[in-house]
Amino acid sequence: MSQKDEIQEAVIAKVEKLGLNSYSLGQAVDGKISQRHIYDYLHRRKSMGSNKLQHLLKVLGMKIMS
Repeated sequence: MSQKDEIQEAVIAKVEKLGLNSYSLGQAVDGKISQRHIYDYLHRRKSMGSNKLQHLLKVLGMKIMS
């Protein structure tokens, strides 16, 4: 599994743990990421660049550590 996949899996796990969905996350990021893109990301249909992912991680209270 690549690092990108590990990040995506961690984000999906956090979203599930918090009981959130793509609609609520789309609202929380103030339009910086479309609800559809978030939905596709959470269902492993699309990747997400760091410029968008940073907003999602902030909302989830997550950080990428090296």
